[in-house]
Amino acid sequence: MTIGAGIILDDERSWSSITWVDLPFTKNIVRNPKAFIRKVTETELVTWVSFDHDLGWYNNSKEVTGYDCLKWLCRHLDRNPSKPIPKVYFHSKNPIGVDNMRNYWDNWLNTQPEWRVRL
Repeated sequence: MTIGAGIILDDERSWSSITWVDLPFTKNIVRNPKAFIRKVTETELVTWVSFDHDLGWYNNSKEVTGYDCLKWLCRHLDRNPSKPIPKVYFHSKNPIGVDNMRNYWDNWLNTQPEWRVRL
């Protein structure tokens, strides 16, 4: 089990190729939603996450995106209120996807109690 880590969700890019967002260094790059869920649940403290939107991943002919993974992360944090809220970045080149993810995240954050630890 990893103690503390940042995670990049992206089907193609490496940390060094994401130059338009100032991300802390990490070697934790996951390429699909299943790997993302596994990495988050196996990591004791997720300090930050950066999301791509278009992952090129399908489940039963339905596209699964970074937005779906962000919604899963919020549900996971709701079920585990003792876990700190990680810092979140959006590095997708899809501007509509970024807007949707950012709005969802901001709305979710606004529902969190003041005592909840945020990284």
